[in-house]
Amino acid sequence: MSAIGSSIFKILTDDGDVSALVAARVYPTFVPQGVAMPAITYQRIVAVRAHTIGSTDNMVPATYQINCWAETYGGARALSEVVRVALNNYTGTVNSVVIQAVQLNDEDDIPESIAGDDVLNRYGKRLDFKVWFNE
Repeated sequence: MSAIGSSIFKILTDDGDVSALVAARVYPTFVPQGVAMPAITYQRIVAVRAHTIGSTDNMVPATYQINCWAETYGGARALSEVVRVALNNYTGTVNSVVIQAVQLNDEDDIPESIAGDDVLNRYGKRLDFKVWFNE
């Protein structure tokens, strides 16, 4: 897990409202099979590094997708709201990573069904956050 990934995990699992809903069920990329709902996944979807003459800037503006999964739409929506509150406008140092700012850019529904089956497997809400951090 990357340093910033570990920091996002820590912010979410240390937040009382988030952990009340998911405990430590926060995973990079996908929810492991058999894990109870609700749960959270996160992944970096974009990172653009700035370059200067002769070097690179250590500030990374990256977009992280946080997915909130639950057995019901209401559960996914409630989880996404506490995640939004925990991350939006966050600044600080976590696991020695300096996070300059976190801002919510976009959100959407992401229902998931099993391939070839019309039955909805679980409900999801996607939150895309721009995260500025020092690498």
